[in-house]
Amino acid sequence: MKQVFLDMFFKQVTNRGNEMAVEDPGSVSLSYAQLNDWSDRVYRYLVDKGIGKEDVVVINLPRGAYEVAAIIGVMRAGAVFTVVEDAYTVLKMDAIIEESEPILVLNEERWKEVAAYEERSGEVSMTYCEVDEHDAAYIVFTSGSTGKPKGCIHEYGGLVGMMKSADYEGKPPIHSGRYALIAPLSYISMKASLFMTLAYGVTVVMVPLKLLAAPSQLAAFFKEQAITSTSLFPTLARAMMGMKLELEHIAVGREPANGVFFENCLVINYYATSECGCMVTAFKISHLYEKDIPIGKPQFELQYRVEPLEEADGGEQENQTGELVLYLPYFRGYIKMPEKTAEVMQDHWYHTGDIVSVREDGNLILLGRKGNRFCIKGVNMELEEVEQDALNVLENVSALAVQGFGEGESAYLCLYYEAETDLDVENTRAKLAKQIPDYMIPEYYIRLESLPKLSNGKVDRKVLKAPK
Repeated sequence: MKQVFLDMFFKQVTNRGNEMAVEDPGSVSLSYAQLNDWSDRVYRYLVDKGIGKEDVVVINLPRGAYEVAAIIGVMRAGAVFTVVEDAYTVLKMDAIIEESEPILVLNEERWKEVAAYEERSGEVSMTYCEVDEHDAAYIVFTSGSTGKPKGCIHEYGGLVGMMKSADYEGKPPIHSGRYALIAPLSYISMKASLFMTLAYGVTVVMVPLKLLAAPSQLAAFFKEQAITSTSLFPTLARAMMGMKLELEHIAVGREPANGVFFENCLVINYYATSECGCMVTAFKISHLYEKDIPIGKPQFELQYRVEPLEEADGGEQENQTGELVLYLPYFRGYIKMPEKTAEVMQDHWYHTGDIVSVREDGNLILLGRKGNRFCIKGVNMELEEVEQDALNVLENVSALAVQGFGEGESAYLCLYYEAETDLDVENTRAKLAKQIPDYMIPEYYIRLESLPKLSNGKVDRKVLKAPK
């Protein structure tokens, strides 16, 4: 099959070769022609090493234009890419490399070998290896609460849906101007945004990640760089609502977007997961929602169903409520986790674990997570995984449970435990910091004589109350 993104990208190289493709203030910036040249060097480098279909390449480069060139180069070789970030813990970095079993880790040292390839003289190379729709294309690792995050394998056929999934009402909301890329390229939503912007000749501006913790500085960056569109986490969007942002389009997602609204700007609330490989739903935010903001309707004729959690007692329900289940023919499942894959996938139907209700107009409202899952800072986590990590590092604790409370920026975790003495909280947090990301470290620690149990021996989480 032809690679849709590459064909669209090459068209921009032809039409906008001298215009900027990726700008990285204070570092390397590349025009469309230069980005194509560097991706061609990566392509030739990989082909010369015999790297191609089903071969995994881990891209471990500093955030920036070369990182983008590496992604495109791996795709041109028809190989499989996964991106790791500078901010990853050593444990997570090692786990990703161990799980993905790459044939090559493209790091700064190997980039010197790529740079040794000379630019083709007198010609613009637009060649690439054709692929089958079911060839592996890329791996997205879930944010994972443990040192061994789940690797989601996606096939090239899914990139067609990814390209269409960011559309709104059949049209790409970002088709010109300057797009500020704020999040790591390891996120599925950022991959979709990157491919869509470069396919339409937009300039991608890399935002320094440190600005995400400084909304006023980020707003100043937008103005200085003449940004016209971006993607924001709802927590960050709410912090910037009182600022004058001269933006044409803002995409939000990863957590509930209640309380988000910008006048004179197209604001779209997207829903996506690492397993989906695309933006699943889209909803235009036309006014401020205090609660129950819709996530929209599935995009590009994506097949889905809302599976009831239990049989109705009789009569018709006013609103259909249940688990969102999606048909994903190009999602292979999790690397080296056949049991987990079988748990969530049946005949290509993926059980998201997200509970939704269907409004009369067909738009979906995200109500929460099924089972013992909790969302904090836009990351969905299995509470049992946090518990296992805690048990591995905490001495003199006979049993424990972790429960989540609140939502959005107010979300937090509390750890309940059985022990003869109180834990040293500061020391406990330091131990956990070596195993899991800081935002997944419980904020509160409560000692109990015994954890409440159900008749089947499992912890009765409904009895665990929020700390005062």
